[in-house]
Amino acid sequence: MIFNFDDEMLTASALFFTVINLSISSSPTVTFNALVKAEKDAANYPSLAINNYFNYKNQLNNLPKSIELRWHTAAIRAALNSSQLTFAEEIFSDMKHSYDMAVKHKIGFYYNLTGIWFRKSGYNQQALKAYQCALETTTNIAKQTKYLNNAAIAARYIKNTKLAKTYFSQAIMLLKKTPNKILEASISNNLGMLALSQNDFILAKKKFSHALYLKERVSRTASQLTTALNLLNTLIFMENISLSEKISLKIDKLFTKTSSTDKKIYYHWLQFSLDKLKNKHASISEKTLIQEFYFLKGSSYIALIEQRAAYLNIELPQPSHSTQAKKYKGPVLHYLKNCKLQN
Repeated sequence: MIFNFDDEMLTASALFFTVINLSISSSPTVTFNALVKAEKDAANYPSLAINNYFNYKNQLNNLPKSIELRWHTAAIRAALNSSQLTFAEEIFSDMKHSYDMAVKHKIGFYYNLTGIWFRKSGYNQQALKAYQCALETTTNIAKQTKYLNNAAIAARYIKNTKLAKTYFSQAIMLLKKTPNKILEASISNNLGMLALSQNDFILAKKKFSHALYLKERVSRTASQLTTALNLLNTLIFMENISLSEKISLKIDKLFTKTSSTDKKIYYHWLQFSLDKLKNKHASISEKTLIQEFYFLKGSSYIALIEQRAAYLNIELPQPSHSTQAKKYKGPVLHYLKNCKLQN
């Protein structure tokens, strides 16, 4: 038997299912569950968190401001973790109203979040101020440790090594009072970065290895990948081919679970360097590496690749998005308006 549906019946049917889908997606329970998932995915699976954000973005104005704020925050965290800095800036702009209405007692968290955007965007002096402002808002040891660690990173990027070491020392002292493996891993990775910037490869290897060991035990996939890449970079500088090949296998597995454009470009440079070290024909050309350099977003990756390019005697162009001599004047400053330390 053949059933014939006319156009009106088909249209009505399509409309019915559209209404059903919209009602399900706009259900408070479904929306909240999606938010919780986005918040969890922001660290290790940022692309999933961002997709979730776009699925519910048009409904955000109809939600309580505290929930809207959480949605924007999850999306910013995901954008920062995938080096989508322009997108993060757009969300900061969209988030102003819900932030002003609902931020309440989490102002230190948003100073810190703002600092992360400044640092990744290359506005390191403003990043340092944001972290210092965050420090002023809390007596919680875990939060102080996190903010000190971040302030140390910013201090390193403005080449104030003495201040960076002071902040790291203070963070380590607090960590002894309240042990936290995630923060310990982060501090160890950042101490490795400091050592790497000073060409102290032995210390860098020690710190990155310890950080990776800790991160493997708390299942932070994206963070593991970052540290594994840094360790590989160090091992190549040390011309340790066997360990470089071993860590490369781990990196390949991590890339199947999480990724970012900046990390892929970083890895391409490291693979090229390892091939050169092994006197092997490189699988990627020097010309391609230079072209990829233009697509880097995060200032930390730019600095790492500039260091490696100098080692390889590869001349790099000055990135058009360099911000080292600039001061930011856009919408993200809104979140520092109550910071008394702000210049």
